Amino acid sequence: MARNKRGCGCLLVVLAVIAGAALFAYFKFYRQPGPRLPPPSGEELRVSLLDVGQGDAILIVAPGGKTALVDAGNPGNGKKIFEAMRRHNVDHVDLLIATHAHADHIGGADEVINGTTVSTVLDSKVPNTTKNYEDFLNAIAARGVAYVGAVPGQTFDLGGGAVITVLAPVPPLFTKDQLRSGGNEPNANSVVVRLDYGEFSMLLTGDAEEQTEQR
Repeated sequence: MARNKRGCGCLLVVLAVIAGAALFAYFKFYRQPGPRLPPPSGEELRVSLLDVGQGDAILIVAPGGKTALVDAGNPGNGKKIFEAMRRHNVDHVDLLIATHAHADHIGGADEVINGTTVSTVLDSKVPNTTKNYEDFLNAIAARGVAYVGAVPGQTFDLGGGAVITVLAPVPPLFTKDQLRSGGNEPNANSVVVRLDYGEFSMLLTGDAEEQTEQR
């Protein structure tokens, strides 16, 4: 899920291909000071919410051409993601963020890793035994992709003034016993990141729960 707080005076295009998602909310992470950001280049930043049915896949194309993909929808969605990449003249993914191990978020990640050049994969490294997660890890290993665990405060410079900052999960990770009734362990431990470009900020939360906000 993506959330937006501030508008942008810079040249910015947010392409929303999927409609109706609950994208905008005030999240306490916004109030936490972060590192000094580089000045925006004034060129176009593109954020596309891809239509992958029941699931999430968000393509970010920064000024200068660096790219990030946040989640990859369900298994079989690789074709849709590659079509979106071609529309935006993208032939690689610099940073693939897997917010958590549920199939509607990482099911298509192995297809992306196997089907194009991916430089770095970021996830929470929370152990998971599903076949989708095993396929994801196997693709990372087979393709020799850099595999990084999310740590709050990490930053990824996409160039041109666009920066992704990791906000969660905050250790120690949630266990099932710590969650309120109806809570979900992978959701609560979702990787949460903030995309900043000048005065524009967008929060990408996976399926983070109320407890994730409160930590």
